[in-house]
Amino acid sequence: MTHFIVALHAEAKPLIDHYGLEPTNERAFRVFEGGSRRLVVSGVGKVAAAAATTYLHDKPLDVWINVGIGGHRARAPGEIVRASRVSDGSTGARYYPTSVGLSRFEAEGVTTVDVPETAFASKDVFDMEASGFYPTALRFSTCELVHCVKIISDNLETGTDLLTGKRIGELVEGNLDTITTLVDHLETLATEIEPLRVVPDLEPFLQSWHFTASQKRRLLQILVRHRAFEQLPSAEDFRSSTTASAVLSQLADNLETLASEQQSF
Repeated sequence: MTHFIVALHAEAKPLIDHYGLEPTNERAFRVFEGGSRRLVVSGVGKVAAAAATTYLHDKPLDVWINVGIGGHRARAPGEIVRASRVSDGSTGARYYPTSVGLSRFEAEGVTTVDVPETAFASKDVFDMEASGFYPTALRFSTCELVHCVKIISDNLETGTDLLTGKRIGELVEGNLDTITTLVDHLETLATEIEPLRVVPDLEPFLQSWHFTASQKRRLLQILVRHRAFEQLPSAEDFRSSTTASAVLSQLADNLETLASEQQSF
């Protein structure tokens, strides 16, 4: 299953039309689905994006894609990039989507802000949803299958005065080929990853620490993601940790380090 998290209906409509998605009867969010794809219109903001992502959660190792517009200091409206880094402008939290197999897609850092950005103090793309979507989706899948795609809507020269719903729809529609290529790549990757989902041996960890049911699921997800970096850890590496929570925290820190190192190459 592929899930699209989209803030505005104007952003969503080209995807709905392209994939032939139909509205469902769900009430909490506007949800559209067809075949193996679902789309939710979350509303603006990182909290709304996180809530919609949680609402749409189905099963482990689904594909998750946040599609939306964003502003940039100099990039031209209509350019499309995937997020190589997702930063929260309020908390400073950073996340690093994997770039494995995605070198053909141009990448840029994305900073999520609480109000529309007009000064563009850094070279990042600025949006309002990515930092809510990304860490939430990672709870339900693996980093290889979770990505943010941003289409440049405005820059220092153009401003946002002409950014109507019609114009936003045109920007998304003009990039459907690139979005479809990315979706196809991730859906293929998901079929390759799925048989490997239960491969990591949890038993050495479970014998050494007491994990709750939710912590066991989190442990499995983290070990699957470590394996993608060919760095599957051993329980012996964490003998100094006294609790399962401490082990999970250290494993998560290791993942962030591995992702950061990957971005430097």
